[in-house]
Amino acid sequence: MKLPITLEPIPTLENLLWLSQYTNQWGECFKQTGDIDASGTLNWNPDGTGGYYGFSLIGNNSTAFTGSYNGTGYTISGLYINRGSESNIGLFGFARETAEIGNLGVVNVDISGNNSVGGLAGYYGSAADTIKKTVTRWAPFPGLIVLGDW
Repeated sequence: MKLPITLEPIPTLENLLWLSQYTNQWGECFKQTGDIDASGTLNWNPDGTGGYYGFSLIGNNSTAFTGSYNGTGYTISGLYINRGSESNIGLFGFARETAEIGNLGVVNVDISGNNSVGGLAGYYGSAADTIKKTVTRWAPFPGLIVLGDW
């Protein structure tokens, strides 16, 4: 964990939305405090063609996520992200090797992009050392940790 440890709670989808929108917070420490139903993201951010982009990523190519996110054993379910022509797509779109993400389940997701697409993270530097006890599940590959590129 990053020091000093001040864990900002993420109890709801609204808090997760807040985190995705405030790039100046992407170096801080967060703790999920309950299961989050993200199925409402299916109708977020109209794409101009009658469809939707869905959830805005936490971390992107211009501002990476460098903080820590402790899911404390909870899940995020029903997350929808549709970025067909973009790369580094996932709940955490672009996370640097200094980021720590763990103890989180990301289940029943619908995430699409061009390259480096994963349920948990699209791009994650040094993933083997910093992702702990985290599972992404969606058909046809249940139970896998799915990262786009690391």
